[in-house]
Amino acid sequence: MNSGTDSVHVVKDKLPGWMSTNDGKEILDNKAKFEEVAKPLEESMHQMPKVCFFLVPLVALMLKLLLYKRKDLFFVDHAVFSIHLHSAAFLMLLVYDIIASLQTSLILSFALYFGIVAYTTAALSHTYKMNTGRAIGYTLLLAAIYVVVWIAILMTILMYYSKRHTII
Repeated sequence: MNSGTDSVHVVKDKLPGWMSTNDGKEILDNKAKFEEVAKPLEESMHQMPKVCFFLVPLVALMLKLLLYKRKDLFFVDHAVFSIHLHSAAFLMLLVYDIIASLQTSLILSFALYFGIVAYTTAALSHTYKMNTGRAIGYTLLLAAIYVVVWIAILMTILMYYSKRHTII
């Protein structure tokens, strides 16, 4: 009758060299290190809805500054437009998540971001009665500022949570 250790040695011999060192202790150590790093990232990702909520008035402020010559538009008009843009982006992200759960592809990700940029350009052009070239310029400028601020906020949140959890 075979003992349980015989089967362990057979499996261990079939494993690649990098997996079989130290009887798997290194793999468990790496998994623990990964979980230490992943926990702050996971906690910061849970804060993203709050970050997007914060960015709604920021986009409205950017629009107010970009369109400062338009005296007929108030900050509230830009805030409503910003809520509209965020709602459309979240709807596109929802559709993306549903499709991505079935199959993930780089083309799908590119299509999502292109769709958000195209929709923002069309919405700016239609709502603010501007030509397409100017709408594209404003969209790219808004997107660049939005991404920089979003990343800065994400990094701040990530640093906060990483200080709460000791990372190597």
